[in-house]
Amino acid sequence: MKHYRDISIYILLMTLCGAALSCSQNVSSSGELYYDYEVIEDETDGDLLGFGEVTVEADTISDDSPRAKLIRRGDYIWNRMTRTKYVHYHDLIIDDMFGIYEYDCSGFVYSIILYEALPEHADDLLKWKQELHPSDFGIRAQTFYDYFRHNILTDSLQSASNDYWKVFMSIDSLKKGDLIIVRYDDDWREEMINDGEKASTGHVMIAWDIGEVNGDEVEITVYDCASSGHTKSIDTRYCNAIPVAEINEDSEKPSGIGFGKMKYKISDSHRRPHAYKWSINSTYWYNLWNGDDINEPGIKYDRIEGIIFARPI
Repeated sequence: MKHYRDISIYILLMTLCGAALSCSQNVSSSGELYYDYEVIEDETDGDLLGFGEVTVEADTISDDSPRAKLIRRGDYIWNRMTRTKYVHYHDLIIDDMFGIYEYDCSGFVYSIILYEALPEHADDLLKWKQELHPSDFGIRAQTFYDYFRHNILTDSLQSASNDYWKVFMSIDSLKKGDLIIVRYDDDWREEMINDGEKASTGHVMIAWDIGEVNGDEVEITVYDCASSGHTKSIDTRYCNAIPVAEINEDSEKPSGIGFGKMKYKISDSHRRPHAYKWSINSTYWYNLWNGDDINEPGIKYDRIEGIIFARPI
């Protein structure tokens, strides 16, 4: 996977190659099957404006653990980022020199964070990607989830570990720097694509601040790359002048890497999340394809196969 460290080199290569990059990756009418690109259209904050620039707390973990390295890489990206945008895989820019980062959710976590901060963890994911989803263009949400859920956690509903990851489901164990992976059900995805709609395999985020569980709900500040922000009044993509969050052409909203707040619904039995709201002010829950009693209007909300947490160790 090519990382463009110098934007001038990127522009030169694009000038010389023209459309060759996108053609070589075969992103065509069937491309929906092989990459994650999702536009969330139901943000219900209306025209609510931000309350001023959002300040992101600096890293407070001083040890050399993998989780600390992930957080420090996240801080590094945030502190030097000048421009960001949510884009298709074939339009990616990863430019540490000029602070330009344009990608999708799983690309942000894998290529921008893990690849640099924890290369052995990234290699471990790539190995399993080749086995689980060899036709995918990159590491997608389904690779994170399928590897963590079926190869590490297996049948346990508690937690399990290998040499690189601790995987768990309970909200009570979630810490800053842990990954949150939402996997969408394959049957839902097939039905959406058959109806001519786009449907990604899920969403990947980094937990940054975890609120107190209130009843069966919890608000979590996430660090992610998305087509729109999470809760307009407190999302950096809406509130901060720098980095510039460029408008995604499909969502027509500020997009890219940033911090925002989501709401999750927690089960009583295993303390695991099973539904989420894109914004804490959203009306509807994105919930399980099968297995819950949440009834929202339209197929687009009943989509989730599962939600899982993972910590690099």
